Amino acid sequence: MNLYIREATSKLEFFDVKKILKKINFVKCNYIKKGIKNIVKLFINLKYIFLYYFGKNVEKHQKNFTECLIPLKEKNSNRLINIWKKNITGILNKNKYDNIIISKKIKNIEIFKNFLYKNDEVEGKKLLKIMIEDVIKYICKTKNESIESKTIYILANHFSKENLEFIENISFKVKSVNIVTQNLKKYLIFADKIYSKNNIMLSVSNNKRKTLSKASIIINLDFSEEIISKYNINRSSIFINLFNKEINNIKGFSGIFINGLNIKENKNFESIGISKYKLYNCTNYYESLICEFSNLKEINKKIKQDNIEINYLIGKSGKIDINEYSKIA
Repeated sequence: MNLYIREATSKLEFFDVKKILKKINFVKCNYIKKGIKNIVKLFINLKYIFLYYFGKNVEKHQKNFTECLIPLKEKNSNRLINIWKKNITGILNKNKYDNIIISKKIKNIEIFKNFLYKNDEVEGKKLLKIMIEDVIKYICKTKNESIESKTIYILANHFSKENLEFIENISFKVKSVNIVTQNLKKYLIFADKIYSKNNIMLSVSNNKRKTLSKASIIINLDFSEEIISKYNINRSSIFINLFNKEINNIKGFSGIFINGLNIKENKNFESIGISKYKLYNCTNYYESLICEFSNLKEINKKIKQDNIEINYLIGKSGKIDINEYSKIA
């Protein structure tokens, strides 16, 4: 179940207009009908003023998601924002939501942003991981290279099912995979199983001085910044961080950090989700939709069906200019 928090785009969103119009249409006299419409319009305006002044918000419950509508204006007092924060806290305490998706406008309100980021808002990291093949293809395209020619270095300590599936899947797509890990024994056994099963050789090592010194593309699954600092990393490499914590500071590093991605909006979005999807960050919105699928194959199938494409990749300072990749060796 997802929670979408956004500003209202119209006063009418707070009322069941269809039901009101249906009742008005029973009146046959146009003069009376016009009078009733004016009274209803006055009632809507007065109630909206009441909702805004007292910091009320409206919840709209659907089968797979809930929308929280806030009567936001261009300028809002801290008093109102604090009331809305309290109301949202009540909603979060009342229900367990898998993802919290915030509209672009609300994200720009500093007090709201700091409050909501403490909760489980979708950050796009999962989509970056799922679309890793497309990410590498995107990078290769900017350099006129093919994914099949690339050697990938993967940083992984946790011997988890998720990590193993990720490594096995990417091994089919690239020239070779080098696993860098402190958990050598288990990953060496895993590499032997992959060779027996798929006839694909995986390199496994933990040489802090040499292993990453010539790496061109590094994918970090779960190394912390503290652990990474112990390794000698090629200073002009491309570092794709899939770890849930941002890593932006590696000593001597002058390459490209990739912490996220932005996808292109397409015509399928409205048919597969909520009607006001344009109010949200495109990537965060789509990720909230695919989170309903638990199986990776189903998710990949869905992404292909929806014709999802990468618009650009996101680094330390936001959008990475396409010309930056050609500067990297």
